[in-house]
Amino acid sequence: MLRLKLLNFSANEISFQNNAQKSAVFSVTSRCSYNLAFNEGGRLCRGTMKLEVVSKDDPEKFFIRTVTVGNFVCEDEDAPRDELHKETYKLLFPHAKAMLTAITVTANIPPIFFPDINIDGQSVYMYENPKK
Repeated sequence: MLRLKLLNFSANEISFQNNAQKSAVFSVTSRCSYNLAFNEGGRLCRGTMKLEVVSKDDPEKFFIRTVTVGNFVCEDEDAPRDELHKETYKLLFPHAKAMLTAITVTANIPPIFFPDINIDGQSVYMYENPKK
């Protein structure tokens, strides 16, 4: 088990548009992306999670987009990066999900609950940035 800790998180971006009629019924689609960047020593990392919920019929009529950033520290120097990616995702996702739901509740519309995603069943694609 990784010795990993979420140090802090914050909302870096929130976009919300609701031009739907109050009684309108429409279908939505949801998307999630997550990127993890490491410092040179590899112990500190920063995860950026983008959640989107948009109307399938007219994305400009209704959408919510949030970008949540979390800072993590890992005590295991040789931890596999794909495992760190998955575990940091699991620590940050509940906070990002709750923020998206809170936006809908605060806007006085029926709450939207972002669906859970089993990241353990997903592939992790890693890209190394070349040093400049």
